[in-house]
Amino acid sequence: GTVRPTTTGAATSSANYMTDFKSTADGDSINGFTVNSAETNTSGARNIAWCWRADDSFTPTGTAISNATGLRNVAAGFSIMKWDGASGGGNITHGLSQAPEFVIYKNVAATNNWDIYHDHISGPQKSAGDFCDGLIFTAATPRSNSVKKPGSSSINLVDSYTNGANKVMVAYCWHSVSGYSSFGAYRSTGNATAHPDTDEAFVNTGFKPAFVMVKSISAANDWSIRDSARSPHNPRNSVLRWNTQGSAGDSGYLEEQTGDPYSIDFLANGFKIRTTGSEQGGVHGNKFIYAAWAEVPSHLANAVV
Repeated sequence: GTVRPTTTGAATSSANYMTDFKSTADGDSINGFTVNSAETNTSGARNIAWCWRADDSFTPTGTAISNATGLRNVAAGFSIMKWDGASGGGNITHGLSQAPEFVIYKNVAATNNWDIYHDHISGPQKSAGDFCDGLIFTAATPRSNSVKKPGSSSINLVDSYTNGANKVMVAYCWHSVSGYSSFGAYRSTGNATAHPDTDEAFVNTGFKPAFVMVKSISAANDWSIRDSARSPHNPRNSVLRWNTQGSAGDSGYLEEQTGDPYSIDFLANGFKIRTTGSEQGGVHGNKFIYAAWAEVPSHLANAVV
């Protein structure tokens, strides 16, 4: 089934969506996926896919869960778990070598919000299992005590949004991997313009990014994404948003937008904000969380499809 961050709806199945994954290990001719119709392969238009590889199966365990399955890529710091919830609370092992810093939860059997943990909202001051402020896939600022800080072996579940009784749940987990991925926060200086020499925030990730997601937690703003596939050169000023969806021609159309207000540079060791546009800069002191991934380095050749 397909779930979308732009809606709270349950998973749906349709031949118009992506229908299967392919692997040469399973006898397929390619490693990839199948796309169908305008939903995933619009004729004459640009289409984009972001892929994280997780093909090592494992069996998660925990409390207040059942029928759990998992896929992971330990070297790349990424895992996916699916389970049947028993009630609010409990925990489930994530199969990684350290605690996740970024976790996305969804009850895929019901109309529920996505719940999102990011370590740099309130996590650094907390211990594993403590309540933390969390986000949902809207422009809203964090909600108080809506998620729990993950531990070194398990993620900790809270309520029907993260462990619905008799509901199918899913969680996507990531932690930073040196030279490949980084999850953190920065504060706007409020000083930038579109001029390349102005002094807005620089974020040192330790690698040249291929994908950067930014979300303000000081003000209501979208989950904005830049990537090197759509913007191969600086400034990376074409933005997509995980939380918005529209149809071309609609007055509220908010698919890809391009312009100076969205400018970010991808540099050899991080990214630089080039504008005070509110989705990535703006008022002095505003705090933003980010998630960034690199072009695949040689020591992690199996990190993506």
